[in-house]
Amino acid sequence: MRQLRQIARIPLAAALVWLLSGQPVGAAEIAPPTQQESVTGPAKLTVTVGKSLIIDSPLNIQRLSVANGDLVEAVAVNPKEVLLNGKGPGETSLIVWQQNGSRLVYDLTVRMSPLKLEAVREQIAREFPDSDINVTFDNDTAFLRGSVKDVIAASAWWRWSPLWARP
Repeated sequence: MRQLRQIARIPLAAALVWLLSGQPVGAAEIAPPTQQESVTGPAKLTVTVGKSLIIDSPLNIQRLSVANGDLVEAVAVNPKEVLLNGKGPGETSLIVWQQNGSRLVYDLTVRMSPLKLEAVREQIAREFPDSDINVTFDNDTAFLRGSVKDVIAASAWWRWSPLWARP
């Protein structure tokens, strides 16, 4: 009996919402979600600086846009493919407009090449062998953690660091 009451409440609640909406009889229809009402949000893509990535579109591409062209170059190489070239570390957005008016929306992360990071770590180990220094990058920001043996080494580190800190 209790289940029957709960089941009966659902249609009653729906009818009440419909009545309060002020729509005439027969006008209540559920519209499909539009492109901007995406349930899952933008798709996530990652490309490395100096590398490329290809995105396939199910429909012909009309136009595309990148929010920050300093980070990535986007080129429509044919009617259904976009080539992304990583230029600098960071985050940006990519929007691809398709022939039927729909859009493909992407959150794009361009990461630093792991080869450059490893080269910087090796150089730090050579220049400061008695120090415990670690460097990490997050997008276009370098983080330095650790310690050096004395003030002279610290001063040398700060003079040397601008040489590798550029992405």
